[in-house]
Amino acid sequence: MRGTPRHMAPEWLTSQIPEKVDVYSCGIVVMEIISGRKNLDYSQPEGSTQLITALQGKAGNGQLKDMIDENSDDMSLHKEEVVEVVKLAMWCLRSDKNRRPAMSLVVKVIKGERDVEANLDYNFFDLSPAISVPVCRSNSSAPPTTSILSAPR
Repeated sequence: MRGTPRHMAPEWLTSQIPEKVDVYSCGIVVMEIISGRKNLDYSQPEGSTQLITALQGKAGNGQLKDMIDENSDDMSLHKEEVVEVVKLAMWCLRSDKNRRPAMSLVVKVIKGERDVEANLDYNFFDLSPAISVPVCRSNSSAPPTTSILSAPR
């Protein structure tokens, strides 16, 4: 198994790995770029540590524009277009892997050849119980120990 743990689809925790785990990871990376924050950001207030939890709350309240990084002038100038990309990310992050788009479809949406599915739900995975990797908060530059790098399989 390779990849960044905070970008991995929840299916990696099971023995059945579908091809659409890359689509989920794409959704996470897109949201990190748009929001200007990491998926797991321990500097955020409790309850907002996970990016997809924040996205779920904003989507449910019709506040997708609030997910856009305020420090990005380009995204601030084109909020409507960026919101469409947020919707694409939400499509990629669906909890039901069978309802996520194929990567080829994601590319068509990015090229403007296809629209994002209209009826998106906001039921993303809450990864709190699945990710139990201790956070090293020391100021040391020494590499973390193996137990910190290895998540449960």
